[in-house]
Amino acid sequence: MGHAALWLALVSPATAQEGFPERLQELLEDWDASTDQERNVEFQDELWLLLDEAGDFPEALAGVRETAGRALLDRVQDLGEEEFELLELVSEAVAMARPQDQPSRAYWEWRKAAFLRNRGRFAEAFATVDAALDQYLEAGGGQRSSLLLLQADLNFHLGNFEEALLASDRAVQEGERDPRVEHRALMVRAKTLMALGLPDQAYPSVQQALRQAKDWRRQPSYDAGAIQSAQIHAVSHRLAIEDYEGAVALVREFSSDEELYANSPEILAYLRLLEGQALSLLQRKDPSLRPQALAVLRSTLEEPTLRETDRAEAELFLADLLIASDESEARQRYVSAHGLLESWRTTEAASQPLYWNGLDAIVAGRLALRSDEPSPLRLARDRLRDALAVLLESWSRSPDRSGGVGFLFFSRRRELLSTLIQLERRLADAEEWPGWAALMQVQGKGSLARALGAESVSPDQVRQEMLAENQGLLMYVPSWPQTLVLVMDREQHRWVELAEGWRIERARRDHHQALSSLVESSAPREPRPPSAERERRAAHQLADLVLPAAVQAMWKDWEAVTVVGADVFGPLLFDVLPTSLGEFLGAERAVSYLPSIPVGAFLARSQGPDAGSGIPRVALFSGARVLPKTRVQWPELSDFSVPDRFLVSLRKRYGSRMSAWTSEETRLSHLEARLHGVDIAQFLIHTVQDRRRERPTGLLLGPRSDGQGNELAWCTDVEQLAAPPLVIMTSCQSGVGRARSGDSFATDLAGAWLHAGSHAVLVSPFDLRVGEALEFSESFHQHLGRGQSTAKALMHARQDQLSRSGSGSAAQLVSLQLVGNGNQAFAVESSRSAKEGWAWWPRLLGGLGVLSVIAVVWKRSSSR
Repeated sequence: MGHAALWLALVSPATAQEGFPERLQELLEDWDASTDQERNVEFQDELWLLLDEAGDFPEALAGVRETAGRALLDRVQDLGEEEFELLELVSEAVAMARPQDQPSRAYWEWRKAAFLRNRGRFAEAFATVDAALDQYLEAGGGQRSSLLLLQADLNFHLGNFEEALLASDRAVQEGERDPRVEHRALMVRAKTLMALGLPDQAYPSVQQALRQAKDWRRQPSYDAGAIQSAQIHAVSHRLAIEDYEGAVALVREFSSDEELYANSPEILAYLRLLEGQALSLLQRKDPSLRPQALAVLRSTLEEPTLRETDRAEAELFLADLLIASDESEARQRYVSAHGLLESWRTTEAASQPLYWNGLDAIVAGRLALRSDEPSPLRLARDRLRDALAVLLESWSRSPDRSGGVGFLFFSRRRELLSTLIQLERRLADAEEWPGWAALMQVQGKGSLARALGAESVSPDQVRQEMLAENQGLLMYVPSWPQTLVLVMDREQHRWVELAEGWRIERARRDHHQALSSLVESSAPREPRPPSAERERRAAHQLADLVLPAAVQAMWKDWEAVTVVGADVFGPLLFDVLPTSLGEFLGAERAVSYLPSIPVGAFLARSQGPDAGSGIPRVALFSGARVLPKTRVQWPELSDFSVPDRFLVSLRKRYGSRMSAWTSEETRLSHLEARLHGVDIAQFLIHTVQDRRRERPTGLLLGPRSDGQGNELAWCTDVEQLAAPPLVIMTSCQSGVGRARSGDSFATDLAGAWLHAGSHAVLVSPFDLRVGEALEFSESFHQHLGRGQSTAKALMHARQDQLSRSGSGSAAQLVSLQLVGNGNQAFAVESSRSAKEGWAWWPRLLGGLGVLSVIAVVWKRSSSR
């Protein structure tokens, strides 16, 4: 059939006669239906006779050529790369079709682009689709939704995520008449949002596609592939949000559908691979699941229909599970994965460079780490650097957006970076700072770094610009198979290997649960509750893992410590961890946190408060009146007000430079004006949590203009404000966001205020009691007014808090966490004391005068 179509595509337009197209079409259809080789030879003879009879009717012949082109393109998916010339010849024939027949031309362009896309030639495919949309479908047409769908898919593969979302939205709108096009567009939208790190926004699209799939199952004929695609996306979503239990449950539900997967053993094998992946990640938290994960991965590898790339990934997951127990088999698995990927990469190198080539480089690196020879180490390092460059270049094309996602959030990208760091450490003779360049490149891709325009910095710049005397830096980075921490100050630096990541993760979860229970059960000035002992044990266990002796030996002279990468294990509050010298790190040293090194350097270089400019301007927003409409959604909220004594204490310190408003008096439109020119803003108000949002925390303000509940200020609103240098969020769970490895503080209010221009933000990761919060705030302002840095004022306020409570409980130390530049200071008392000092002179002179009079009277009375 292909030969007949090719011949027809090349036939001269000088031969055609009336009725010729219909007779030729009938011949081609009969030929296509035939399986008899002898009869096929007869068809060829009939074709020659028919062509001999053809007259000179160009339009009819153009229709024949189009029919022949379609006949060939219907089989294009089965053609090899060597058949592409055939496709080009058909394109010449189809180009002679009637100009007004745009849908037919667009159909051919769509099929050609699909051919190119399936061959990994994304840029050529995109150009073909783009041209078709411009030339043939300006006024609409039946093929427009299919072309838009393909355009969205190609934008995704090219890393143009924003354009992919726009095209998928248009395809959904135009595909409403065709549920299958709409379904595929929803899938493209979902995977694009997943790539941007927005699984919560992606899942509604997945759910809608799954609903469509269930409706189709009720029809006599349905698209099994579309249903399977929706199910795989649903599992992938659960993996992306680290709901591994949910992913396992979905796989088992879907794979039990024997009817759906009866003719799709390769898709069923892939589902089993996802189950093995989920179990291998889940066993890091629950080691008892390790045998189950091994069994699922081994059985998956026995599936004959498993694709080579999927087989390589299964081998890699299996090797990772075996590395601690059977290094010999683990190496064999790595070798097998490397062979599969290398073979696939050489034949399909252009198809998936953002993932599979990077995965191949990871496997090659892990193999090299098991060699003592420098040559394979250098070769693997260079390959990983190349793969990293491709990923970074792709990420650079994605949109800069607040609350976006950092590099490490993506599947396997963490492993790429960590393997590169390990290789560079092994080759450290030639590199004084192994892994630094790669780390800075990656940290510069974090959403907050991109939003601020923060760029890579050198170690010397960090020491000179970010670290004061007696201040050190702890930078945690994920590695393989162990986590690493870089310990540095102005004089020295050292990489320290920690325990395996899953051990730290388990200890962190145990401590977080114990600390949460302690905060909920503890009351001020009461003896240590039973839950405190549990928290104390968990804290010591966690501290032994993340602050081992090798780390503490380097920080004995530090007065302040800045932590970068606290999100590597999930949200971790270092302030309440014990040290070798004291009970709590946060009461012993000035602790601050940074989203990344580039952000820290940016904040250090930015113009902060002038310590010699006098009393700072302070704005206080306090209290809450929760309206009924708001209470329906957040029934736990209650009204409260701040007592006058707190306002009096602040006015005594800041005088007329302080302004105070209740939250009831404040709406979002007021905040911009009230924050303008302010140095310190404190919010003693409610925050609310909306888990449907990517960034879930918002501020509760005054009544809405329509009376329908309270106004809410979300992170996107905060980013538009004129942020003061220091923001104090004395609000319950103001520091809560969605934890994302490699992009800390991107989804909470701390990141929003830093994006808006603040240099430091204090937030609370837990609930607060109003009385404790007020006492703590008074103490903090007192120390801040003595010219102490923000971090040191926080440390001394913690010491005061512990002294007042007398319990020594960690529950009293979770009030606030400092994010940003902890070295900034405000000189309050220095300027006030000068004025107030002069005011004491008249009183002192008056007192001396009174004493003089008394002395004279006493002397005269004595003389008598």
